[in-house]
Amino acid sequence: MTSIDDEKVLLKGFKILEVGPRLAVAVTGRMFAELGADVIKVESPKRADSQSDGSLFNSQNSGKRVVELNLEESHGLERFKTLAEEADLVVIGWHPSELESMSLGPSRLKELAHSAVLVYITPFGLSGVNSHHTGSDLVVFHSSGLAKSLIGPVENPDETPPVRAYGQQSEFIAGAAAACAGMFGLFRSESCGVAAVIDISMQESLAYMNITGLSEKTFGGAAESRKQNRVPGPNLTILPAVDGFIAISPREELQWKNFLKLLGNPEWGQDPRFADRDLRQKNSEAVIGHLSDWSRTQKKMDMFRFLQENRIPCYPMLDPADHLDSEQLSKRGYFTSTKMGVAEDIKLPGTPFRIGDSEFAEDAGLSGIDEFDADEIGWREQGVSAAERGTREASDSSKLPLNGVRVIDLSWVIAGPTSTRDLASMGAEVVKVETSSRPDPGRVGPLHDVLGQGKLGITLNLKSEGGLEAIKKLIESSDVLIENFAPGVMERLGLGWDVLKEINPKLVMVSASGTG
Repeated sequence: MTSIDDEKVLLKGFKILEVGPRLAVAVTGRMFAELGADVIKVESPKRADSQSDGSLFNSQNSGKRVVELNLEESHGLERFKTLAEEADLVVIGWHPSELESMSLGPSRLKELAHSAVLVYITPFGLSGVNSHHTGSDLVVFHSSGLAKSLIGPVENPDETPPVRAYGQQSEFIAGAAAACAGMFGLFRSESCGVAAVIDISMQESLAYMNITGLSEKTFGGAAESRKQNRVPGPNLTILPAVDGFIAISPREELQWKNFLKLLGNPEWGQDPRFADRDLRQKNSEAVIGHLSDWSRTQKKMDMFRFLQENRIPCYPMLDPADHLDSEQLSKRGYFTSTKMGVAEDIKLPGTPFRIGDSEFAEDAGLSGIDEFDADEIGWREQGVSAAERGTREASDSSKLPLNGVRVIDLSWVIAGPTSTRDLASMGAEVVKVETSSRPDPGRVGPLHDVLGQGKLGITLNLKSEGGLEAIKKLIESSDVLIENFAPGVMERLGLGWDVLKEINPKLVMVSASGTG
């Protein structure tokens, strides 16, 4: 199997230890393995982990090494201590009461792994009045408040209960949150030699996802009702097709006008009730009725190609299995192949990102699970020794992990601004760049106030000579640039990667588009 180039392996040499039965812990470990870390999964000989069998186990443990230890026995605990002492990060997924019985709480484990970042994942956190409550995926999901808005407004809330999200979403969301926080912890440890104990509450991780619901209430609005008062849309809606459904989002005024033009400028499009976004929302039932008259005569893939070619955001509703034959995902080498039992060539999801200037090879996925003896581990050396880290100035320990890091935020709406909000909360100086002619659509409501916390702002016309010169100067003194425009926009602005890396060879550029 072809290995990923060393320069594309961000965490080469880092040692991650994973222990505990929660699926969220396996998800966290998988994300570190995807970034090139040496991940060791400690598993009970009884294979009691929720993800121990079947395809779910394989998908979350590819690329890890597995050791079986019984932590209830002195020999197993001693071997675990050896692993913990040498780790850069330990992610733990036991319930607080179990942590106490096994003496693996933060204070005790810190004695064993004094230089490691410790990441704990529990249903309700390590502290607080609910910390010792138990919580399965379903319990956590409903405790977060996210379940209320999952299915959207309904005609009769008393007869239509919230639905359960498929696929243990609580575990995957909390696992991603833990991996993100763990990365910040590693950065802080490497930069100032001070490790940290990171407390991940699964309930809080999911509540964080419902930014719109929380912001409405925070800014004095009424709590969102599940009673459907009007048909949602049309700026974001689902339309019927001959063979299924398609999601469309012509939320910008220019996109809406182009959409009408593609439909042949129908007479209903000139109705004063549909003159702007707010009026279309107010009269959404009538608008969607007109759009549905057109869409239900079309095939979903035909509409998808037609609208996307004309830059109208849309995508057909797909079955998860449809991805296995996706030309897009195949071209990007997203799926990796493995053998499970007697079955050959089992496809598993790969990394949801690409690093570097060129495409990954199609077989550049992670290796399978390797069994090994914990007594014979040979860790790879870090560039900075523990002794060297200990000589760093003590004053640095009080800083947030990303103090001194500057981020240029060219993103908008939700996905990009959410990521830069995380960076700002960890101490980065985030500079949000907008243009007066097309400001962030999130400014129409309280969403922008929430996602804009802790950021600086500047207005630049990137199509002007002065605006382009100004942002290039900003790039020279920045560490990260994040954008989520459609592919090709940055190049047309004269800010493609070939230009940016000449301006600042150390710049990290993150591009997040709909399908890559």
